[in-house]
Amino acid sequence: MLDALAVAARALFYLGALIATGSVLCLWLLSRLPVPEQQRLRIIASAAAFLAMIAAAAGVALESVFLANDWSAAFDWELIGFILDGSKGRSLTVLTIGIILMPLTLLANRAADGAALAGALAIAVSFGMTGHTWAAPGWILNALVIMHVFLLSFWLGVFAPLFQLARRDPAAAGPVAHQFGQLAVWAVAALAAAGLFTLHQLTGGLVSALTTTYGQLFAAKLTVFGLVMGFAAYNRLSLTPALMRGQRGAASHLRRSLLLEGFLILVILLVTASATTLTGPAA
Repeated sequence: MLDALAVAARALFYLGALIATGSVLCLWLLSRLPVPEQQRLRIIASAAAFLAMIAAAAGVALESVFLANDWSAAFDWELIGFILDGSKGRSLTVLTIGIILMPLTLLANRAADGAALAGALAIAVSFGMTGHTWAAPGWILNALVIMHVFLLSFWLGVFAPLFQLARRDPAAAGPVAHQFGQLAVWAVAALAAAGLFTLHQLTGGLVSALTTTYGQLFAAKLTVFGLVMGFAAYNRLSLTPALMRGQRGAASHLRRSLLLEGFLILVILLVTASATTLTGPAA
């Protein structure tokens, strides 16, 4: 029960942090987004950041419960202080700074959006300040984690506006999907390469990794990600040109594809949460 709650909290944290960061990145990178979708993304960024903060706090409370084997320890501030005395506390501090900056994007001006972008960077950096990669020697894995967060965030951030446009204004969905596809084609290759390199560095080799629970979960994540890349390729090579041509039915196909893609990414987040919560590179 406690393990399941911890995994759920970690997955919700990932989801909120990634969507918040990705929403801000989309505001900066997707110039073809209509104004109504920009406003919706500003609200999503703020709400998702709040979800990330609540989930992160719940994760700390659950860790305290696990250590004390007592549910009342969720409010044991001395034990919580012990948990946060180190990289986890520093990571949570940087995360909190990023989350505080996120709602500034609601002001809808360039300076406020710049502050929110700094918040998105802080959230991404907080991922690299804790966990298995933080304990690894050197800085390369930490940098890869930050890059990984940015790339996956951008991918997640476009889902809501693109889905809404495909439902309400298919003519506007085509240019947005086309612009996103031009940028995301590089993100796909970088995400896959970063994942494989990280697995290799953490486990000492891709083959030996498959003999550990952590490596098997990581491999499962990469397999599901391969399916996501398949949907992404279908969207870019088939559905986006159909949308640009105004082809009938293209918008509904895109919505279904986005739903399936989103579901698979949720599976990836759950697998990642299980790997980082229940096991480690040596397990």
